[in-house]
Amino acid sequence: MKRNRRAEGESILQSAENTLRDSLLEILPMAAETGEPLFTNSRFNPHGLPAHLLSKQAEALLEISLACVEMREALNLPVDGSIGNLYLLACEESASSNEHRRGPRKLAASLLEHLCNDA
Repeated sequence: MKRNRRAEGESILQSAENTLRDSLLEILPMAAETGEPLFTNSRFNPHGLPAHLLSKQAEALLEISLACVEMREALNLPVDGSIGNLYLLACEESASSNEHRRGPRKLAASLLEHLCNDA
């Protein structure tokens, strides 16, 4: 029974990560071109923007990334380097006060390159 639950959990995780990857592969090329703030969301909001000004896409990406990381942790799978973790790290960098942080275009391009190299 325990093995079936784990297999089911891993299947759900794989599906969620595939959805996240597909969404990012669709959205990131335009974000790399336009600088759309895909990495600013309710959790990583350095300027304190009100919720109605945050991108719905960024919120959706945040939610699925957090869910993927939580599922990995629950299944005792590595989080570092996972698709959800990579998106969250980009959000963290975007929200940091480091004057040398990459902007949304460079973050989008870097994440896109990473996803394409892993495919």
